[in-house]
Amino acid sequence: VGIAYVKLFGAVYAAILGAPLFYIVSSMPQSCVAGFLCVSLGFGSAAGIQASVVYLFTAELFPTSQRALGFAMSFNVALGIFGGAGGLVAEASLKLCRVGPGVWFSAVSLISAAVLLVGLGQHRRGVLMLAHLRPEPYFGAALARRPKLGAEEQPQATVDTLPPEPMAGTGEAPMVGTGKAPVAEAGSRALRAEPPEDVVLV
Repeated sequence: VGIAYVKLFGAVYAAILGAPLFYIVSSMPQSCVAGFLCVSLGFGSAAGIQASVVYLFTAELFPTSQRALGFAMSFNVALGIFGGAGGLVAEASLKLCRVGPGVWFSAVSLISAAVLLVGLGQHRRGVLMLAHLRPEPYFGAALARRPKLGAEEQPQATVDTLPPEPMAGTGEAPMVGTGKAPVAEAGSRALRAEPPEDVVLV
């Protein structure tokens, strides 16, 4: 399915249920059953679906060199604006409408869903990269695109990936995977050569 689609489903789910659930709670303030079903199951499930993937989704929006700063700025600014001001907006909205807090909850969720839809469309056309490492688990096979790694994310060459260099004097490369190298031909002939007859061995 992909993390992006889970986030999108949670945003749409919260946008649809926000105002109706708050209307039920405000209509039956003395009912414990209504409060439990609406607050714990309704709002709790909507918030839980989005919160289960928000950290992974936000972290993958930025390359590794900018991930900590980008995650901290985007997450905390959004949390401070919408979360910090949520109580004030909800209290002020009660003067305009009895279900004002529910409308605020639905409106913010609808904004999140719209932004996600635009981002998914840009990602599909290759205009915007939303996942810098692993697109498949985050967007599914339909929207998966292999990202082009930047200079700081290029895979480092290792001993196993380097091509074997030819041995000096032989023009031959070492045998990969055996740990052995061919003996130089000139050296092997010298080792096998017998001493001249006029040389007396002591």
